[in-house]
Amino acid sequence: MLSNTAYGADKEYLIGSTPQINQYYDVCLASTEVGFRKPHTAGFLQLLQALQVQAGDCLFVGDEPVDVIGANKAGMISVLINRSGEKRDYGQKYTISSLQDILKLV
Repeated sequence: MLSNTAYGADKEYLIGSTPQINQYYDVCLASTEVGFRKPHTAGFLQLLQALQVQAGDCLFVGDEPVDVIGANKAGMISVLINRSGEKRDYGQKYTISSLQDILKLV
């Protein structure tokens, strides 16, 4: 996970806000520890390094333009999760409406 956090919020705050899904994260990075907010590529590249994966082998799922833009700049496969059904095109490779839809992409 890579998240833009409010100024001063750290990774512990981020982890504490998502206890029901923390078991699914191998790596959790907050923009405050990275030093840059998305869409800057620094966090995406740190995430790839921590996971020891190549950008082209990584799906990055997000619900905001900064997620898609940053993932694309880093060479990742961008996936927009769009729960509203409104047309949204930020340059993402794929659009899903539910996290369960990721299974169709892997």
